[in-house]
Amino acid sequence: MDLQGTAQLLGNFGEFIGSIAVLATLIYLAMQIRQNTATMKNQAEQESSQWWYELNRDSALNPEILEIFQQGLKNIEPMSDADRRRFVWFVASTFYRIMGFHKAWISGQLSDDSWKPSERYMRTLLEHKAVDTWWQTGFFNGSDEFIAYVEGARTNINPEWEYVDIARSFDSAPG
Repeated sequence: MDLQGTAQLLGNFGEFIGSIAVLATLIYLAMQIRQNTATMKNQAEQESSQWWYELNRDSALNPEILEIFQQGLKNIEPMSDADRRRFVWFVASTFYRIMGFHKAWISGQLSDDSWKPSERYMRTLLEHKAVDTWWQTGFFNGSDEFIAYVEGARTNINPEWEYVDIARSFDSAPG
């Protein structure tokens, strides 16, 4: 075999080895992307669970904000301006958090199973006259996508929903 034939053979072998290396790199990158996607989904699921935990814990440990929130849901009219503002900020912070979960759900990072409780909570809040009125003011500074989603959800909501105090829900519980 002459020198040119040997060089051609080595060149072909190099191309073969190079294509195997490229294929191995692509497989490795695909595995890394899959692992990264799974990690991001897990983090979104964990964040959702953590938020529910903190919302419930903080509400239980802060009787003042809990009372303001309950009163606002029941009847905001007799509340002081300061308490109304605290009610509005509490509701707004809840909607901002739900908007984050909506974005994670839309992008596939949050499962339907984790999104649905947030959606139900949002819909339940909108059934309260004070929350629906707050929403209609347009002061919520969320994304256009989320605002459109909430507007679509509002078409099936009755803002005259009767308030139920969770503390009193045990009074008529079966058993």
